[in-house]
Formats: sequence, C-alpha cells, structure tokens
Amino acid sequence: MASVISMWHEANQFLLQKRETMAATAQVFGAAVSAATADDDAAGVQQSLRGIARIPHLLFAEVIDRDGSQLASIGSVVRLESDVDIGDTFASKNIWRLLFADTVAVTTPVIDGGEEVGKLTLIAESDLLSQVWTVLGYALVGSAVALVPSLLLAWRLQRSITRPLHQLTRAMDDVARTGKYSQVSIKTPDSETAQLAASFNAMVSEIGAATDKILSREGEIIQRLSRAGELRDDQTGQHVVRVAKISRVVAEKLGLDPTFVEDLCRASPMHDVGKISIPDAILHKPGKLDDDERREMETHALRGYEILSGSDSELVQLAAEIALSHHERWDGKGYPRRISGDDIPISGRLTAVADVCDALLSERPYKKPWPLSEVKRHFAENAGTHFDPACVDALLSCWSQVEEVYANDRGEATFRYPAIAS
Repeated sequence: MASVISMWHEANQFLLQKRETMAATAQVFGAAVSAATADDDAAGVQQSLRGIARIPHLLFAEVIDRDGSQLASIGSVVRLESDVDIGDTFASKNIWRLLFADTVAVTTPVIDGGEEVGKLTLIAESDLLSQVWTVLGYALVGSAVALVPSLLLAWRLQRSITRPLHQLTRAMDDVARTGKYSQVSIKTPDSETAQLAASFNAMVSEIGAATDKILSREGEIIQRLSRAGELRDDQTGQHVVRVAKISRVVAEKLGLDPTFVEDLCRASPMHDVGKISIPDAILHKPGKLDDDERREMETHALRGYEILSGSDSELVQLAAEIALSHHERWDGKGYPRRISGDDIPISGRLTAVADVCDALLSERPYKKPWPLSEVKRHFAENAGTHFDPACVDALLSCWSQVEEVYANDRGEATFRYPAIAS
C-alpha cells in the first residue's frame, strides 16, 4: 500500500515538475524569440531556437506566427502523434495516459510589447515510467527493511530532486520576466537536473552575449550619428561627449537609477541632431542672430524629435525625448512646446543643464569661453527660472567633477561604448 501511494505521489510530482520546467523553458525561449517573431524574422527565430539543442530530453520545438503558420522549428517530429499535452488543462486523472506516453508537449504564447505575436511549442521525452519504477524499487526495498526508513528514504530522494528543480524553475521564470540573463548554481545528486542546469546556464550565456552585442552596436551607431551631426556645429565633435559626461555627473548626484544614467549618457549626445537641417549661414554666424534666424535655429529641437521618433529602440526613444525637451525652461518660456516644471521630462532637464554648461564653457564663433566662476553664478541665478533647481543644486554640489571633465579634455575623439567615462 505504501508503495502504491508513493508511486502515485511521485507520478503527480513528476507531472507538476515537468510542467513547470517545460513551461519555464518555453517562457525563456518565448522571450528570446519575441522580437524576431513579431518581425516575422525566421532566421532570427531559428538562431534563438538553436539553444534548445543543448537541453537534454527536448526533441522538438517550433514557433508559429500570428496566422498559425510555422515560422521556424528544430528537432525531430517523428513522435508528434503520440504527444500528451501537459499544459494547465491536464488533470491528475489522466496520469495513466501520461504513464505510457512517449512524449509530452507544452505550448506557450510569444508576447512582444504586451501583444501575442505567435506561439512556441516544446516536445520532450516522457520518462515518467522509469521514474515510477525507480521510486517503486526504492519503496519495495525500504518496506522490506522497515516502513519508516522507507518513507524517509523516499522523502529524501524526492526532496533532493524537487528542490533543485524548483530553484531552476524560479531562475527560468526570472529570466522570462526580467530579461536579465543571469545564471543559476544548484547542488544536486541528480545528474539529469545538473545537466539541465548546465544547459540552462550555457543557453542564457549565449543569449546574453548576443543581446549585449546588439545593444553595443545600437549604442555605437547612435554615438557615431551624434558625432556626425555635432561636427557641423563643433569641429572637434567634443561638445556631445562633454554633455554626456556632465549629464552623468548630475544624474548620479541626484541618485537616479544606474540603468537610466547609462541610457542617458548614450542618448544625450543626440540632443542637437536636428541641427543638420539648419543652414550653415545661421549655424556658423559669428554675430547675434536676428528674429527670423533665431526662429529657424529653434526649429532644430522639433526636427531632431521628428528624426528620432517612431523607433522601436528604447534608447532612440529616449534620444527623441531629449531632442524635443532640452530647450524647455522650468518657467515655461522655452521651446518648442513651452512646457514647465515637472512636465519637462527629467532627461530633458538634465541635458539642458549639461548642454548650457558646456556651451558657456566652450568657445563659439560668436563668443569666448566663460570663466568657471561666471558659469557657476549663471546657474545659481537661473535656478527655478531657466533650470530645474534640483539639477542645478546637483551640478554645483559636484562642481569639482565638472572641472575635471575640462581638465582632462584634450580635444581628441573620445567616443567609447558602452559607457562614457566620467
């Protein structure tokens, strides 16, 4: 009787763990292929699916698009007709069917931007029968010695496998939820679980490296475009570099999220990209601009936004926000939208301080650099009118770091990715 109860308990535990593990695996791969699936990029989906080949006992995977057509697949489909779907609708009363099944399947939606763009199906071997025989053998041996030691042994065996699987499942859930490809370390005497963990670590390492490479290329392109635009207004191209450095100093002093600070440093160099549309006669005029020229110059904020807006890249979206808002004023007298106070995005308020700081400290066709003391006085006098007072306080409280930016500047191109050193 104890053997039968133990066998039935193990069968149910196996179903739950198999379902959780496969569902978590499907979520991880679903997150990895979501962007490519949304774009109907079969090659990109196929590339991500190759990581499945590392996972033991997985036989087949396929991704179908919104229309139900297969976008990509990997593995063998020989046993598809005997698959048992162990999704949420699979009931305990069907355990006998699962017991003699060759393979099991799980299907999960592929979500991109909150929208279902396809489905991912995984097919794996069903080794429930061998698991049951293993437990039954232990139970029979244990019951031959004593009932209590037998139950303790079964509990110990079950715990030694279940806890690592729970840990691995949680790690997979975290990857699917956060998109952060961190590895998991587990201790288990079960070789299959250890192999699964090793395969998971190899998979997230490959996906993480691929993601970092994509982000690196994206950031490099953005910074090179920033420099190309800036060279029309600054022959050294160093203005955008210094704006990024000062933005970092102020943002860190304000205690903003480190991820946002990094993104700000990468996006802020695009703040004046709209100047590529401004005629040279206005852009390089050595004297004061007249009213018509001033109005034409002010169009660069909206034009920069129009150039950058509509991108799927979060970094480019942030750059568009900065381009549109970095000439707004705290008192609402800026341009192009004449918004004020906290209605101005923090990215625009920060970049405004950094942009004006470098503009005052740099030589231009129409002016000489201001002394550092006069620049400090200018910000103190204009806090609460032109500038966000909190940003000004942060700038002035770490003024020595601002001075270091200029003390270390030699005029050479210093674009580096992923971060601009402060």
